[in-house]
Amino acid sequence: MPRVYITQRQKDGERIKRILRRRIAEHGMNISSVAEKMGITHQALSYKLNNASVTLLDLLEISRIVGFELGDLAELLGMKVDNKNERYLKEILFLLRGGKT
Repeated sequence: MPRVYITQRQKDGERIKRILRRRIAEHGMNISSVAEKMGITHQALSYKLNNASVTLLDLLEISRIVGFELGDLAELLGMKVDNKNERYLKEILFLLRGGKT
């Protein structure tokens, strides 16, 4: 039987998909409501998530809509919140919120 190799990109895509779905639910939303606010169909957003074709712009838009916090964003980006990158993550959140604190 042939071996199936999973690339790092596929692993990252699966990790991001799990985090997004969990965080969306934790923030009291669902895929349909997020898709509607993005101006796309539920099917289109599900397709992007299921096929790991979510772009950075999609991630930023979802983060803005859902209202991700510092820990959410850090987990999504695969970073730890520490003194080294806390300022960087806060700046990203500031920009996602349209320059509002």
